[in-house]
Amino acid sequence: MCVIAGRERMFVGRQYELEQLDEAYHGGGFVFAAIYGRRYIGKTSLISEFIKDKEAIYFSARELTDKYNLEAFTKTIAEHFGISAEGIDTWEAAFHAVHNHSADRRLILILDNYTDACLTNRELSAVIAGSIAKRFKDSKLFLILCGSHMTAIEGEVIGKDSALKEHLTLSLQIKGLPFEDACAFMDGYHADDKRKLYECIGGTPLYLSLIDNRKTADENISDLFLNRSGFIYNDMEMALQKELIGPAVYNALLRAVAHGKHKSKDILAETGEKKSKAHKYLNVLISMGILYRAVPEGEDPLVSRKGTYHFEDNAYRFWYKYVLDNIGRIDRGLEPEICGGTNDVSN
Repeated sequence: MCVIAGRERMFVGRQYELEQLDEAYHGGGFVFAAIYGRRYIGKTSLISEFIKDKEAIYFSARELTDKYNLEAFTKTIAEHFGISAEGIDTWEAAFHAVHNHSADRRLILILDNYTDACLTNRELSAVIAGSIAKRFKDSKLFLILCGSHMTAIEGEVIGKDSALKEHLTLSLQIKGLPFEDACAFMDGYHADDKRKLYECIGGTPLYLSLIDNRKTADENISDLFLNRSGFIYNDMEMALQKELIGPAVYNALLRAVAHGKHKSKDILAETGEKKSKAHKYLNVLISMGILYRAVPEGEDPLVSRKGTYHFEDNAYRFWYKYVLDNIGRIDRGLEPEICGGTNDVSN
């Protein structure tokens, strides 16, 4: 659910995703679903909406030791089933306990921030795959693994080399809200201001929830992006560091696209990167839902050499076009240098 400044929590959109989850749930048999997407994109809100009238165990892993996560998970399942946690001292034993106490009923088991748990236990995915093969595949369990670290999700859950891939029955990548849904966060604004806010902030629910409808659209944009205490100003700088190793090349590629370099040759010239490396990194940014690659109508995107790169996420486009080069000025409390102000945000 999304917190809207000065207003109650609300859930917006995601009808397709909810329909997919509900259809799988009512199928009755074992389900293994992966829900993934960038930070703050609304994954946990979607899960909360889905399970609100169903029996579910929700566990959120942390970037702590494997011992901490295992003990916290064991405590969570013990409290749910009203059993003692004594003797449940391995992940395999914990999943065995879940099976023993839920084999004859529909139960949803959620491991949120799953990739954080994997960072300290590289065998966890293999343990879960083994539990599915030995126990869960013939049960009524609805297992959800959720994560935001895209490269880890690829390696641990949805990638062809993952131990879990063969058991996956549903995969949902969560992306930003479309404009029509995002407007629910913009009560009181005229159509032009709604469009301007969306073209700057994009469809990330948490970012949208920070819109203060007591302020003008320009004031919101300035407060969130162009102020050293602004949430998006600070969060965007850390976002790639959180999800990717070595963000320097990614930053350079995103800056190039933000400044109008859409063709591959122009991006390479702007960044000085080699073609093979740049294309690999661009594909990662596409998989994260930050960029997309467009090809002329009728051409196969897998072989076309006429593809151009564009931002799928508006907040990233605005930040890399207007904020990145102004960080020094903003941090010193000076006005950022933006030609034409924020009136040309869609360019």
